[in-house]
Amino acid sequence: MAVSLGQRLGLALAAALSDDDGFDAHRTVIVPMPMPWQRRLYRGIDHARLIADGAARVLRVPVRQWLAVSNGPPQVSLSSAGRRARRGVRMRLRPAAAAGGRLPDVLVLLVDDVRTSGGSLDAAARLLRRLGPRQVVAGVLAVTDDPSRRDGAILPSLTQGR
Repeated sequence: MAVSLGQRLGLALAAALSDDDGFDAHRTVIVPMPMPWQRRLYRGIDHARLIADGAARVLRVPVRQWLAVSNGPPQVSLSSAGRRARRGVRMRLRPAAAAGGRLPDVLVLLVDDVRTSGGSLDAAARLLRRLGPRQVVAGVLAVTDDPSRRDGAILPSLTQGR
């Protein structure tokens, strides 16, 4: 069931992206948000990867595991302040990403299942921008109702072009 749902969600993400007039499958790469191997082993599923694979199949673009993250408490168990304090500390580019060189004409679609505060997506986008892509765009399945954003706070844009 999880694989089927991931494919359906990937289809929806792919449809939204391919509606963009500037979309070029030959210059697009999908990068799922990383999950620590310990959590993947425990859960038996990597939600972001399933969604990324579904979108990649429809769009006929590659999925690259360019990000890695060390184990720690799940985001859902932390307060907004706790998530902000850990922002980007546990995430890194994999050596394979750096080995690919610069990607000046590439759109990177960063895929995650849930955005809570946006801190992890922001940290991942900052790392991916080191590769020099034309654009980093985040695609998420769901956005939580984070109390920290009820006061009108706005997250930084992940879609800053180069």
